[in-house]
Amino acid sequence: MADQVFLELPFAAEPGDPFSAFGRTYYLDRIDEDGIVTLRSGHASGAGDLMVGDEDGMPRKPTVDEILVLMANGDLIRHERRPNNAQARARRQKDIDAEQARELDEVCDFRTYVVRLVEEGRREGTLSLSDNALQGPVDKAWKLFKKKRREYKRAIREEQTATGKEPIPRGNRW
Repeated sequence: MADQVFLELPFAAEPGDPFSAFGRTYYLDRIDEDGIVTLRSGHASGAGDLMVGDEDGMPRKPTVDEILVLMANGDLIRHERRPNNAQARARRQKDIDAEQARELDEVCDFRTYVVRLVEEGRREGTLSLSDNALQGPVDKAWKLFKKKRREYKRAIREEQTATGKEPIPRGNRW
């Protein structure tokens, strides 16, 4: 992989945005900190993620630079997103940061950690997607999640003790 120029797309894009490439529809899942782009196919399509060939011919996820080259060549086209209903449109218009997401979803850190462990293992070729192989990363992520949850609850109790006030509930993160 050559030196990357871009680590993020130079246009506004969010998870779920539709793209089409080589006759298939893909949806933006995420852009990792290292500039790797995950475009997933529709869940019922039977196709996998969008992949490009590496120097040695092995398939891998494209970088932001490669996405831009595909777009410039006309091989990858971004489409307008059409929300299905008013509730879906309202959800997509909410602009929340990571802390707000954690307040709304208690296990988002757990899910994120599991996905990153699995993708790292798959990228290194040390992990298969069998139930037995996934048990170790899931157990490791669960232990980390429980530790963080205990720390969070301890911080709430300490705040209550220090101020003498009942703590204010923050989402569902009790």
